[in-house]
Amino acid sequence: KWVGFYQGSYAPHLPADARENSDAAGQLPWRSHQPASQLRDFLATEDVKGRALELGCGTGENLVALARHGFDFVCGVDIVKEAVE
Repeated sequence: KWVGFYQGSYAPHLPADARENSDAAGQLPWRSHQPASQLRDFLATEDVKGRALELGCGTGENLVALARHGFDFVCGVDIVKEAVE
């Protein structure tokens, strides 16, 4: 189930016709190749540094943004092995 959720074959939040589309994975918000907009906004206004652990990191876009912002250490874990490979 989780692999399907990551790949887009299990995406209950999308309309049925979008789930049947072969490009369904491209419509998944966690496959945008961009950090979360809330994180981008926060990093743009705050001068924070430190260490970060992201649970459910997916493909790691948020971690990359944190590292580029100057965090000393970033680490992510995800239940879907394919997400972090």
